[in-house]
Amino acid sequence: MGDISALGDRLSTLRKAAGLSQSEIAEKLGISRSSYQYYERNERDLPASLLLKLCELFDDDAHRILTGQPSPLIMRRIKEISVLIDEYEEDVDVEFKPDARLRVMAKVLRDDFRTHPSTTSSEVRDEIDSLYRMLK
Repeated sequence: MGDISALGDRLSTLRKAAGLSQSEIAEKLGISRSSYQYYERNERDLPASLLLKLCELFDDDAHRILTGQPSPLIMRRIKEISVLIDEYEEDVDVEFKPDARLRVMAKVLRDDFRTHPSTTSSEVRDEIDSLYRMLK
């Protein structure tokens, strides 16, 4: 698991990657710049209400912001989708090239989480089949 004590560093990195100053992000969060600085310096615990705003602002999940690691839910789903791709390749006797496999994985995962994180295996398999046909 990631190091939550490095949260301030992650906040700084995310802010800079978004091209925002401390004043600009503080304004977007509805707090003062000095209050925001406390979070980047790890001098205060980040309230859940601000964490949720940061998730929206950075288009990221709370787990990654807090720990610097991918969400266990997402990692588990990636493994499930990878197994389904393996099964598809075996059943249809095909093999995706590595870059195509990554594109299929990314598309299925993105569509999966846009619709519902518990999409069934058969729905994912249908999506894999459709993508394979497009990539042929």
